[in-house]
Amino acid sequence: MMLTKSFTRKVLIASGDSWTAGSIQQEKDSYPYWPEILANKLNMKCINVGRGGKGNEFIYNHMIDTLCVTKKVGLVVCMWSQVDRGNEQHGIYNLMKSVRWYHAFQNHCELHSIPYLQMQAFHPTESIMKEFLDCPQIHLINDNKFIGWPMYEEIGGRTMWYELDKADPKQDKLRVSKEDLHPNDIGHEYMAEILYDKYKEIYL
Repeated sequence: MMLTKSFTRKVLIASGDSWTAGSIQQEKDSYPYWPEILANKLNMKCINVGRGGKGNEFIYNHMIDTLCVTKKVGLVVCMWSQVDRGNEQHGIYNLMKSVRWYHAFQNHCELHSIPYLQMQAFHPTESIMKEFLDCPQIHLINDNKFIGWPMYEEIGGRTMWYELDKADPKQDKLRVSKEDLHPNDIGHEYMAEILYDKYKEIYL
């Protein structure tokens, strides 16, 4: 029997990889990441189920598992990882698999009337953009709630990597370092602000 988690405040649930929960190298970071920053802006309790190095299957599964046992959910956010991470196959197979997870996450939230947002952290593989355009599910993604959809800059999309580079072309203000391109404290504030603006646009 699964126990249901109930809180006095509404809850923000976030799932992702190291851009959401940090990497082993970042475990000693003293600053908050975007889920906590966003939850504070929305006066919500934060549940971060992300984990560094994990792929989209993990991100999807841990989000859905947490949704099934949590009450008073105010917002859920998935920041998706590299599509090939955690999969033995490569290329278009994994991209299509990830698109199906994006769509399944969207459908779960809409079926249960759960406010949600999603975004892609990393650039998708350029060499398979044509096959991506042929995927029937890309037209079913709600691009109002998927920040930057359809991800590829060549067709008008964007990723969070793109957003950070646009605001910081030299990669020396919003990134940890030239060697470690994870977002730093200012980078997490910046991403949280993007999400907060989108939340206000849709849900307030």
